[in-house]
Amino acid sequence: MMTNKMECGKIAALTVAGILALGASATPSVTIDSVLQRWPWNNKVDITYTVTDGQDVSRGVFCKLVFNATIDGQTYEIDGVTNVGASASSGTHTVTWLPPAGLRTTNCVMSATLYSANAPSGDDYMVIDLADGTVSFEGLLASQELSNARYNTATYKTTKMVLRKVPAGGTYPTGYSGESAHNKPMTWTTDRDYYLGIFGVTQSQYTQLGFDNPSESTQQSDSPNAATDNDYAAYRPVTKLYYDRLRGSTTAPTDAVPVSDDPNSSSYLQRLNLKTGNRFCFDIPTEIMFEIAARAGATTKYWWGQEADSTKLVCSDNSSGCTKAVGLYPANGWGFYDMAGNAATLCRDTRGSETRILHDAPDPWTPVGELTDTQAIFRQGSYLQAANDYRMGASNRGGYISRNVSNTMSGFRVACIMK
Repeated sequence: MMTNKMECGKIAALTVAGILALGASATPSVTIDSVLQRWPWNNKVDITYTVTDGQDVSRGVFCKLVFNATIDGQTYEIDGVTNVGASASSGTHTVTWLPPAGLRTTNCVMSATLYSANAPSGDDYMVIDLADGTVSFEGLLASQELSNARYNTATYKTTKMVLRKVPAGGTYPTGYSGESAHNKPMTWTTDRDYYLGIFGVTQSQYTQLGFDNPSESTQQSDSPNAATDNDYAAYRPVTKLYYDRLRGSTTAPTDAVPVSDDPNSSSYLQRLNLKTGNRFCFDIPTEIMFEIAARAGATTKYWWGQEADSTKLVCSDNSSGCTKAVGLYPANGWGFYDMAGNAATLCRDTRGSETRILHDAPDPWTPVGELTDTQAIFRQGSYLQAANDYRMGASNRGGYISRNVSNTMSGFRVACIMK
């Protein structure tokens, strides 16, 4: 075990190699390289560390990291899964820890230990337990398809919610030359990670937080445990929603969802944020955030190509006049389901008397529109459109509804921008 002490910004770090035998020929180890607090900008601490002979997802060997910070005599345990999404794969990584409010010091000793685990470590997925509010992180399995199979189950359509990361630093396309001029082809460079639900929020996930189900397609079946059962309402996207009741009627599109200590708030997102300890600012996505995820890097009309394909979307051609359970149709290349059809997705952007266009936005995080705008925008065509309807294209702005009126075909996805 090697230790070394170094001055690093506001914090002095003692690095420790935590060792755990995982049944492999080599011995896994972790060494902390640097610890840096961002003060005076904010209270967050960036921890850079190197893992040697770490987890091997191709062999199903998983492990997790636990950090311990001793600051002015007080010890804080930082769970790599539930606190920071620390990867235990071989290589050098950086994670960000948010200490208790106001905590800043130059007297810190930081250590790290590797433990065996049942799931891959990393931050590719954010998982919210809607029962107790626990938020945890998991890494990608050996392929996107394996991770899709892991999360396309009843658990993640009812009592838990799973969000997929779109990583910072990418250059992502939006727009399509075949669509109208208000959404011309562009690329966006992201300076932070963000997460988006792999499914639209289901009727079960909506009622988990104490809300009545407003949806129209609520018929039940005799096999509620079948994750692919079309007729079981719990797995269908919740619809007939109010934009104002999701975010709060006095919340401007450019503002974050206000922090609330009321577990009976009329805002779903306020309840979700409170349930998870207000650690993250969960919201609905901007149009740009949604389209980046919907395209999964594709520049064609649809994420799969140029031509409509009813086997890849929920539409009037095959939906029997109502929504279907989420996850029945193929996910796109990043593991997002129902990115064309089923329930349309409400976005933060709004529209008043003028047509707001996406290239008015200064960045992917800033919604287009103002609080005084009377209409909310939703994206992607719904189950009511035919497969070849132009509204099914990844770039089309699906429509506009009054901010305080429900719509039978619009649902929502939970998003989270990491800062």
